[in-house]
Amino acid sequence: MFLEAEQTSWLANQGFGPSETRGKYNWNSTPTVTVQACFLGRGLGKDGIGFADSVSPGDEVVGLVLDSTSFYAEAGGQIFDTGVIRGASGAEANAIMRVESVQVFGSYVLHIGVVEMGAFTPGSRVTCMVDYARRERVAPNHTMTHVLNYALRSVLLGRENWKDQSGLVEQKGSAVDENKLRFDFSWNEGLTIEQLAEVESIVKEQIGQQMPVYAYEVPLAVAMQISSVRHVFGEAYPDPVRVISVGKDVQEMVAVPEREEWLDYSVEFCGGTHLSNTSEAKDFVIIEERGTAKGIRRITAVTHDAAERANALASSLEDDMTAAEQVEAGEELAQVKNAMTTKVDDALISAVRKAQLRQRINGLVDKLKAFKKAQEKAKADAVVESSTRAAADAAEAGSELVVHVVEAGLDKKVCEKALKSMTKAHPAGSFVLISTAPQAGRFGIYVQVPQGQSRSAKDMVLAIQTAAEAEKPKASGNASKANGLLGLEKLEVALAAARGL
Repeated sequence: MFLEAEQTSWLANQGFGPSETRGKYNWNSTPTVTVQACFLGRGLGKDGIGFADSVSPGDEVVGLVLDSTSFYAEAGGQIFDTGVIRGASGAEANAIMRVESVQVFGSYVLHIGVVEMGAFTPGSRVTCMVDYARRERVAPNHTMTHVLNYALRSVLLGRENWKDQSGLVEQKGSAVDENKLRFDFSWNEGLTIEQLAEVESIVKEQIGQQMPVYAYEVPLAVAMQISSVRHVFGEAYPDPVRVISVGKDVQEMVAVPEREEWLDYSVEFCGGTHLSNTSEAKDFVIIEERGTAKGIRRITAVTHDAAERANALASSLEDDMTAAEQVEAGEELAQVKNAMTTKVDDALISAVRKAQLRQRINGLVDKLKAFKKAQEKAKADAVVESSTRAAADAAEAGSELVVHVVEAGLDKKVCEKALKSMTKAHPAGSFVLISTAPQAGRFGIYVQVPQGQSRSAKDMVLAIQTAAEAEKPKASGNASKANGLLGLEKLEVALAAARGL
């Protein structure tokens, strides 16, 4: 539901002046105001412009234009207020409208929602009842967006480059609601964990310092002279403009606007609703930092109870990680590592603490890799040892052919190492090493014969495959060393064939 030029012109032609909106800066107020117009939607109403003599529950979504309002209309990246509009007197005293959105069109504020009881008519007196509990969750996100802007510029550019004209660390957009804040800014690369930690720390420090938040209207030309003032490039600001300062009285700044001391404070042009003191934000946590386009980065953060919940969850995960680090390497640790990875990835926690947790997960991965490597080495050593012993026993018994079975999978490197050791133990021996790979359902045939041996290693592999009735016997290698494969179900037949060579 929205108003276009046709609707705003109609309102002006009826003699209705601009909506008075200064009441949006008040808290916990319930002003009684007058309904100027009832709106059904473009194309509806008697003349199709959309206005009606009354609105009631049967009209579904409707709009009310009031002469004055305490509701904040969506603007400057801040979400609209919600709440209730009630009839204040007379026949409409029982009328109730649930306000679900507030938008500004031209100089008129449209309160959009559903009439739940009674009816509203132009000229009736109504009471605005903003959901201030919800606004109390929006305000810390907006004020901390300002402090975040200050912290980013301090960390990425430094105080000495505060007036940098390169176009870096300039606001490129923001979105503030009751759940989170989002801030887009110009920067050419992702922030490091150290930079994020420093930015987060600065915001937390300003919350802990219980800094007062000042709001004051100043002539635009004067406000532009304040040394530390931040404003969105290309934005058209009213004159006078509302200045929000965190930690220093705006009037004191205006008296000596060029003072370098002001660089230590967040100062911005803003028409939004804010805290009166940074301590009301309670806490601040950066949830995510990422790129949205070339040269544009986005930070998403939370404050107040959401930040405290994020910190509590991060602490719980850190405790879980400490416990995981005590688990011995093995299958249990692999399962714990996988579970921790999923929990950390899904957790709404500080991006800094999440990165630290991921580094600790990498430590678990390294631990598992080292364990697996040690296992593989022990297994390979066992294969070499048993193969060497078999060769030595054959040499002692005067047997030239050695057929030996190991479980080394299809690891050619381990099997060749075993053959090399067997040769040292039995230089004149011919070896058939069968290495099973149960998970693969196959086994490898590795054959090695001494130089000058009349039998070809490659022919021996083919002979074993043929005896096992392989569909397409195939061997790789040469006369002295060769290998091939067979299905595990042919193991016994292959062994019999190898021993009969």
